[in-house]
Amino acid sequence: MLTKEQELMSDVGIQIFNMQQKNRHLDTVLQQKELSLNNSFQQVLFNKLNVFKKECSIEVLSFDEPHQSIKDHTKLLTYSFKIKGSFIALLKLTNYIERQQLGTLTSVNFEKKKNYRRNKEEITGLFYLQKLEQQD
Repeated sequence: MLTKEQELMSDVGIQIFNMQQKNRHLDTVLQQKELSLNNSFQQVLFNKLNVFKKECSIEVLSFDEPHQSIKDHTKLLTYSFKIKGSFIALLKLTNYIERQQLGTLTSVNFEKKKNYRRNKEEITGLFYLQKLEQQD
């Protein structure tokens, strides 16, 4: 019995080394996907919008709290945000959000308004993104 325990104890160093390697690998995967255990989904979504904002000239006008509905141990969260930019930039943002697979883009409403101060036409997009979560 003592020899079996001694053999298990001799393998502990190897197991610790393997676990540390696995931990480093998982940390790099999380960094590549820009995720953190401390970040909420809302923070991740906002960070993704800010990354895209650097690529295209868009402006985040509003980023509302998510609407929640719970049914059969499943929580449906609907995030809404309003973005101002060119039509092409808003279409690129729609494609970017879908490629990131953050949730289901259920609705995008474009609205064209005249800014009389600048004497320019402005386009805003109202985006609705839904995400399902398991309720504990």
